[in-house]
Amino acid sequence: QHLRHQDHVIQVVDAEIDREKGRINIVMEAGDMDLGNFLKSSESGLSVPQIQDLWRQMLEAVQVIHNERIVHSDLKPGNFLLVGGRLKVIDFGIAKRISNDT
Repeated sequence: QHLRHQDHVIQVVDAEIDREKGRINIVMEAGDMDLGNFLKSSESGLSVPQIQDLWRQMLEAVQVIHNERIVHSDLKPGNFLLVGGRLKVIDFGIAKRISNDT
């Protein structure tokens, strides 16, 4: 909830609890491809400005989650998703919230 409406974080569109099957169904914002696959598919390589832009977007995404005192714990190219040309962080499965006393 702390990351709702943050541009650099994948958004949850809807969720429901299926008590009968004992699971939670989550509908998330759709993306085009993860950063790892994007880098592999760039046969001719990336220009310096493209690389700088990707790094800037990754750093901004990490700053957004750290500003909310959340540590992702699994940052890798596969956990950045391209959505309309913008990078967004996904997969907060093992993320941790840092208390204010630290």
